[in-house]
Amino acid sequence: MWWTEEIEGLVEKKNLYQKWLSTKRYEDKHAYLEIKREMRRIIRAEKNEMWDRKCQEINTYLGGRKCTEAWKFIKRVRTSGKESVHLQMIPTDGWVQYYQNLITEN
Repeated sequence: MWWTEEIEGLVEKKNLYQKWLSTKRYEDKHAYLEIKREMRRIIRAEKNEMWDRKCQEINTYLGGRKCTEAWKFIKRVRTSGKESVHLQMIPTDGWVQYYQNLITEN
């Protein structure tokens, strides 16, 4: 909800990290850190703006007819962080077979 074109452009510029790793020059490190700082600042501002808009929207819903929509949004925000990721676990004795299957071509 907070991702913008400006953030997309900064992410593409962030490839300066690879350049810094390959050259180890101070100028490249400084350029990378500047982009990183700017990106953090912009992302923080966009997230805060998005939450301000959502809070304003919820405020307008709570007094009127769309009260249920406000509570649905609040419930969704509260539970979205609690949902777990469903990963398929590899048993301890199955690692050798798992990696053999990855390496062999069918």
